[in-house]
Parts: sequence; structure tokens; C-alpha cells
Amino acid sequence: MISNQNPLGLSPYALSLYFQLPLGEIEKWFQRSSGFPSKVRMELRCIKQAFIILADQAAELPKIFPSMTRLPVLRFTTQEDFVEFSDESINLKSVELHQIQSKLTAEKQEAVGIKIVVINFDRTEYLNWLKSKGKEKSLMNPIERAKWAILQAADA
Repeated sequence: MISNQNPLGLSPYALSLYFQLPLGEIEKWFQRSSGFPSKVRMELRCIKQAFIILADQAAELPKIFPSMTRLPVLRFTTQEDFVEFSDESINLKSVELHQIQSKLTAEKQEAVGIKIVVINFDRTEYLNWLKSKGKEKSLMNPIERAKWAILQAADA
């Protein structure tokens, strides 16, 4: 639920992961009349603002690369895959935050004419692709993930 208390609309589970607090404590924030602690509300607003800035920067890509009209966006759909395969998980901690950031960025890019091709991460396909390239040890390598996403987008 998106509100002044929770401007990103995160679930209690995602908040628990991000703030590294017990889920029960987070659930109490949703139930009490005073809502979330003020420091938490401030941090969530800062995260949202940072996501907006990143999305605005991504929307500048056509000025830098005028021929860019199509862009693959790799989207993790499970917490397990996000933690195991994404270096973003170190900072974002939650697949929900990743999905919100991806959505905001994609919306900004589409608004400036870049067609976004969302590639849902598929663990089996990715691991098979790495194996076929002899790169089984490159699980978290962002360059390999980008190559895989580009190939998936070409097939989409």
C-alpha cells in the first residue's frame, strides 16, 4: 500500500529485509496509529527520490546514444534469485525494491521513446547459457547478465 508512511508501497517482508528488523516489528508499524518511525519514513522518501533521479538519468540515454530505440531490462522475480545473482541485492536487499526501481526507470525511458523489453530472469536458462559458454563461475558478473539479457531481448 502506497502512502505517506510507505511511499514505495513495500510489503512488511521487503521492509524487514531492507531494515534488517524482525518481521513482527515491521508489522507493528502498519498497525499502530502513529505509523512508521520518522527515521524510517525519511529513509523511504530518500530511496524513492534516489530511484526518481536514477530514472531521470536513464531517460537521458537517447541524448547520448541517439540511435538507441530498444533496451532490455532484466527483472528479477524471486528474492532467492535476486540475492544469488544480482549485485544490486547488496544495497537494495529486496526484490520488491529492485522491481520498483526497474519500473520507474522503464517508464521514464519509454516516455522518451526507448522501447523497453522486460526480461524476467530465468535461473535455469541463465545457468545453461553460462555453462554453454564455459563461464559457470560468473554467476554474479553483471556483464554476463547483460549479455544474456540482450540475447533474450533479441529473441523476444
